[in-house]
Amino acid sequence: MLDKLKNMEPLSAQEENRIMRRLRAAVLVLAGLVLAFAIWSIVKKRSFTTIYYVIVSVFLFCNWFLIDVAPAFLCRALAGRSDKKVSAFLKMAGLGLLGNIGLGWFLMSMQNQTMYGALVYLVSVIWARKQREIYYGPDDEEEEAAAESMPAVAEKESEKAPDHLPTAADRLKRLNEISAKLDEEEENNGPV
Repeated sequence: MLDKLKNMEPLSAQEENRIMRRLRAAVLVLAGLVLAFAIWSIVKKRSFTTIYYVIVSVFLFCNWFLIDVAPAFLCRALAGRSDKKVSAFLKMAGLGLLGNIGLGWFLMSMQNQTMYGALVYLVSVIWARKQREIYYGPDDEEEEAAAESMPAVAEKESEKAPDHLPTAADRLKRLNEISAKLDEEEENNGPV
């Protein structure tokens, strides 16, 4: 299935933006429903802890699916990506799920005052960030081309740029050299 996704043509930027707007709207609607349930529970002064846990768990799963997984399939985000980038995407999505599980664990264990879920969430976010850098970073071919062109660019820049920034004394010396050169040309060619 991943091979099928990798061989598809990517969508245009407009189509991708349209799909992402719809996915974000779906997440916002789900968040609004969870918030409405919480407000309704507070207003009615009823405690639905089991239902609340189920609703929060479903929301976190749907949030993960709509934000991390669905764009890869709907927007063809894996189209034309290298195996390294596909692997980074899968790790990123898995760590996103792990982070949401940790967040759910934290929300459900707040009464017990344990922070293990928050710790799982933070660790998974940090690891997912590293995978996200690999996924959105340059391809290996781009890195090799950049590495090959860098020495030539560095040599050209070293020829142009001095080793230090000019000081006022350097500028004055250069100005004196230029004016001396102009005076010498004026003496040789006569007044202009």
